[in-house]
Amino acid sequence: MQGGDSVSLEKLGVSSDYHKKKAAANRHHREQAEREKIHKLYSSQPETHLRVVPIKGDGRCLFRAMVKGLARAKGEFVGGRTEEADADELRRAVADALCRGPERLRSFKEVLPSIEAFEGGLRRYCVRLQSPTFWGGEVEILILSKMLKAPIFVFQRAEEAGRKGNGYIPIVKYGEEFAEPKKGRKPRAPVKLLYSSGNHYDLLLPSLI
Repeated sequence: MQGGDSVSLEKLGVSSDYHKKKAAANRHHREQAEREKIHKLYSSQPETHLRVVPIKGDGRCLFRAMVKGLARAKGEFVGGRTEEADADELRRAVADALCRGPERLRSFKEVLPSIEAFEGGLRRYCVRLQSPTFWGGEVEILILSKMLKAPIFVFQRAEEAGRKGNGYIPIVKYGEEFAEPKKGRKPRAPVKLLYSSGNHYDLLLPSLI
Protein backbone atom coordinates (compact mmCIF):
# COMPACT_ATOMS: atom_id res chain seq x y z
CA MET A 1 0.00 0.00 0.00
CA GLN A 2 1.21 3.49 -0.72
CA GLY A 3 0.39 7.09 0.23
CA GLY A 4 -3.02 7.61 1.79
CA ASP A 5 -3.93 3.93 1.32
CA SER A 6 -1.30 2.77 3.85
CA VAL A 7 -2.63 0.92 6.87
CA SER A 8 -0.43 -0.21 9.75
CA LEU A 9 -0.03 -3.95 10.13
CA GLU A 10 -0.75 -3.57 13.82
CA LYS A 11 -4.23 -2.19 13.01
CA LEU A 12 -4.81 -5.22 10.82
CA GLY A 13 -3.98 -7.46 13.78
CA VAL A 14 -0.91 -8.91 12.09
CA SER A 15 2.12 -7.59 13.94
CA SER A 16 0.92 -7.54 17.54
CA ASP A 17 0.89 -11.29 18.11
CA TYR A 18 3.95 -11.73 15.94
CA HIS A 19 6.05 -9.32 17.99
CA LYS A 20 4.82 -10.81 21.26
CA LYS A 21 5.77 -14.31 20.12
CA LYS A 22 9.11 -13.10 18.81
CA ALA A 23 9.89 -11.31 22.09
CA ALA A 24 8.90 -14.41 24.08
CA ALA A 25 11.09 -16.61 21.89
CA ASN A 26 14.06 -14.26 22.26
CA ARG A 27 13.58 -14.15 26.02
CA HIS A 28 13.42 -17.97 26.13
CA HIS A 29 16.66 -18.27 24.15
CA ARG A 30 18.44 -15.77 26.43
CA GLU A 31 17.25 -17.58 29.55
CA GLN A 32 18.26 -20.94 28.11
CA ALA A 33 21.72 -19.63 27.21
CA GLU A 34 22.12 -18.21 30.72
CA ARG A 35 21.09 -21.54 32.29
CA GLU A 36 23.56 -23.42 30.12
CA LYS A 37 26.31 -20.95 31.01
CA ILE A 38 25.62 -21.32 34.74
CA HIS A 39 25.46 -25.11 34.44
CA LYS A 40 28.79 -25.15 32.63
CA LEU A 41 30.41 -23.05 35.34
CA TYR A 42 29.04 -25.10 38.23
CA SER A 43 29.86 -28.41 36.55
CA SER A 44 33.48 -27.42 36.00
CA GLN A 45 36.18 -28.98 38.12
CA PRO A 46 37.16 -27.05 41.26
CA GLU A 47 40.36 -25.05 40.97
CA THR A 48 42.71 -26.21 43.71
CA HIS A 49 45.80 -24.21 42.80
CA LEU A 50 44.58 -21.03 44.47
CA ARG A 51 45.17 -19.43 47.85
CA VAL A 52 43.06 -16.92 49.72
CA VAL A 53 44.33 -13.42 50.46
CA PRO A 54 42.08 -12.18 53.30
CA ILE A 55 40.51 -8.77 52.77
CA LYS A 56 39.37 -6.42 55.52
CA GLY A 57 35.59 -6.44 55.93
CA ASP A 58 34.83 -2.75 56.33
CA GLY A 59 32.35 -2.22 53.48
CA ARG A 60 35.22 -1.74 51.04
CA CYS A 61 36.06 -5.44 50.64
CA LEU A 62 35.19 -5.66 46.94
CA PHE A 63 37.13 -2.52 46.08
CA ARG A 64 40.07 -3.51 48.31
CA ALA A 65 40.22 -6.94 46.68
CA MET A 66 40.16 -5.35 43.24
CA VAL A 67 42.96 -2.93 44.15
CA LYS A 68 45.15 -5.77 45.42
CA GLY A 69 44.32 -8.01 42.46
CA LEU A 70 45.06 -5.35 39.85
CA ALA A 71 48.33 -4.49 41.59
CA ARG A 72 49.43 -8.13 41.80
CA ALA A 73 48.74 -8.54 38.08
CA LYS A 74 51.43 -5.88 37.54
CA GLY A 75 53.80 -7.46 40.05
CA GLU A 76 53.10 -4.79 42.66
CA PHE A 77 51.83 -4.83 46.23
CA VAL A 78 49.56 -2.37 47.98
CA GLY A 79 48.38 -2.22 51.55
CA GLY A 80 47.52 0.06 54.42
CA ARG A 81 46.39 3.59 53.65
CA THR A 82 47.28 3.29 49.98
CA GLU A 83 44.99 0.29 49.62
CA GLU A 84 42.13 2.13 51.33
CA ALA A 85 42.61 5.30 49.28
CA ASP A 86 42.76 3.34 46.03
CA ALA A 87 39.66 1.37 47.02
CA ASP A 88 37.77 4.61 47.61
CA GLU A 89 38.98 5.89 44.24
CA LEU A 90 37.54 2.81 42.52
CA ARG A 91 34.24 3.42 44.29
CA ARG A 92 34.21 7.02 43.05
CA ALA A 93 34.92 5.80 39.51
CA VAL A 94 31.83 3.58 39.65
CA ALA A 95 29.78 6.48 41.01
CA ASP A 96 31.02 8.75 38.22
CA ALA A 97 30.05 6.15 35.63
CA LEU A 98 26.49 5.81 36.87
CA CYS A 99 25.62 9.04 38.62
CA ARG A 100 27.16 11.89 36.59
CA GLY A 101 24.71 12.17 33.74
CA PRO A 102 22.98 10.16 31.03
CA GLU A 103 25.85 10.18 28.54
CA ARG A 104 28.09 7.93 30.61
CA LEU A 105 25.17 5.94 31.97
CA ARG A 106 24.31 4.69 28.49
CA SER A 107 27.49 2.60 28.46
CA PHE A 108 26.30 0.67 31.51
CA LYS A 109 22.55 0.47 30.92
CA GLU A 110 22.51 -3.31 31.48
CA VAL A 111 22.88 -2.77 35.24
CA LEU A 112 19.81 -0.53 35.56
CA PRO A 113 17.27 -3.36 36.02
CA SER A 114 19.27 -4.71 38.98
CA ILE A 115 19.54 -1.25 40.51
CA GLU A 116 15.80 -0.70 40.15
CA ALA A 117 14.96 -4.14 41.55
CA PHE A 118 17.39 -4.34 44.46
CA GLU A 119 18.50 -0.80 45.29
CA GLY A 120 15.25 1.18 45.09
CA GLY A 121 16.17 3.11 41.97
CA LEU A 122 19.19 4.92 40.58
CA ARG A 123 18.88 8.08 42.69
CA ARG A 124 18.80 6.16 45.97
CA TYR A 125 21.60 3.90 44.80
CA CYS A 126 23.82 6.86 43.91
CA VAL A 127 23.36 8.33 47.40
CA ARG A 128 24.16 5.03 49.09
CA LEU A 129 27.16 4.35 46.87
CA GLN A 130 28.90 7.44 48.26
CA SER A 131 29.16 5.77 51.67
CA PRO A 132 32.46 3.93 52.26
CA THR A 133 30.54 1.21 54.12
CA PHE A 134 28.13 0.45 51.25
CA TRP A 135 28.95 -3.05 50.01
CA GLY A 136 29.93 -3.53 46.41
CA GLY A 137 28.54 -6.45 44.43
CA GLU A 138 27.44 -7.59 40.98
CA VAL A 139 26.63 -4.12 39.64
CA GLU A 140 29.98 -2.68 40.67
CA ILE A 141 31.95 -5.69 39.38
CA LEU A 142 30.31 -5.43 35.96
CA ILE A 143 31.06 -1.71 35.74
CA LEU A 144 34.66 -2.13 36.90
CA SER A 145 35.23 -4.90 34.37
CA LYS A 146 34.00 -2.71 31.50
CA MET A 147 35.77 0.45 32.68
CA LEU A 148 39.10 -1.23 33.34
CA LYS A 149 38.80 -3.67 30.42
CA ALA A 150 39.68 -6.38 32.90
CA PRO A 151 38.32 -9.91 33.30
CA ILE A 152 36.93 -10.48 36.80
CA PHE A 153 36.02 -14.03 37.84
CA VAL A 154 34.02 -14.69 41.00
CA PHE A 155 34.44 -17.99 42.86
CA GLN A 156 32.88 -19.82 45.78
CA ARG A 157 34.39 -22.54 47.91
CA ALA A 158 33.42 -25.91 46.45
CA GLU A 159 31.43 -26.92 49.53
CA GLU A 160 29.48 -23.64 49.51
CA ALA A 161 28.60 -24.28 45.87
CA GLY A 162 27.28 -27.73 46.81
CA ARG A 163 30.30 -29.62 45.49
CA LYS A 164 32.40 -32.23 47.24
CA GLY A 165 36.08 -31.80 47.89
CA ASN A 166 38.35 -28.82 48.19
CA GLY A 167 39.01 -25.98 45.81
CA TYR A 168 37.01 -23.16 44.30
CA ILE A 169 34.20 -23.10 41.74
CA PRO A 170 33.72 -20.16 39.33
CA ILE A 171 30.15 -18.90 39.70
CA VAL A 172 30.23 -15.94 37.32
CA LYS A 173 32.76 -14.46 34.91
CA TYR A 174 32.73 -10.81 33.88
CA GLY A 175 34.69 -9.46 30.93
CA GLU A 176 35.82 -12.83 29.60
CA GLU A 177 36.54 -11.15 26.27
CA PHE A 178 39.41 -9.23 27.90
CA ALA A 179 41.11 -12.52 28.81
CA GLU A 180 41.31 -13.49 25.13
CA PRO A 181 43.97 -12.28 22.70
CA LYS A 182 42.67 -9.78 20.18
CA LYS A 183 44.24 -7.73 17.43
CA GLY A 184 45.88 -4.73 19.01
CA ARG A 185 45.22 -5.92 22.56
CA LYS A 186 47.05 -8.37 24.78
CA PRO A 187 45.03 -10.79 26.91
CA ARG A 188 44.76 -9.87 30.58
CA ALA A 189 44.90 -12.28 33.47
CA PRO A 190 41.62 -12.28 35.41
CA VAL A 191 41.26 -10.85 38.88
CA LYS A 192 39.85 -13.76 40.88
CA LEU A 193 37.55 -12.95 43.79
CA LEU A 194 36.24 -15.32 46.46
CA TYR A 195 32.63 -14.63 47.42
CA SER A 196 31.61 -15.95 50.83
CA SER A 197 29.21 -15.44 53.73
CA GLY A 198 26.70 -13.75 51.44
CA ASN A 199 28.39 -10.34 51.51
CA HIS A 200 32.19 -10.60 51.55
CA TYR A 201 34.93 -10.72 48.94
CA ASP A 202 38.48 -11.95 49.40
CA LEU A 203 41.17 -12.17 46.74
CA LEU A 204 42.35 -15.43 45.17
CA LEU A 205 45.92 -15.74 43.93
CA PRO A 206 47.90 -18.67 42.54
CA SER A 207 49.25 -21.03 45.19
CA LEU A 208 52.85 -20.54 46.21
CA ILE A 209 53.61 -24.25 45.73
